[in-house]
Amino acid sequence: MAPLIDRHLYMDDFAASENEEKLTTIYGQLTAMMNTIHLPMSKWATNSTTLQIEWQAEGLSTQTETQVLGVDWYSESDTFSLSSSAALKVL
Repeated sequence: MAPLIDRHLYMDDFAASENEEKLTTIYGQLTAMMNTIHLPMSKWATNSTTLQIEWQAEGLSTQTETQVLGVDWYSESDTFSLSSSAALKVL
C-alpha cells in the first residue's frame, strides 16, 4: 500500500488508474488504513461502475464533477477541464 500512496496521494487527493478488480482492493485497503490513522477519506469520484455500485451500497455519496489537483474532472465522461484563467496562473 505504501508505494501506491507514495505515487498517487497528492495533498488530499488520491488519484490512480487501475483495472476494476484492483481498484476495489485499493479502495478497501486505503479506507481501512486512513480510518486507522483517523484520516477518513471523504470525497469520492470514479468512472468505475463497480466502485459506484459498491459505494451506493455503503451509503456513500459520489460526485460526477469534482476537482483533482485543481483541474475539473467529469467522471461520467472521464474528461478534464481547465479554465483559461487557471491555465494562465500556471504559466
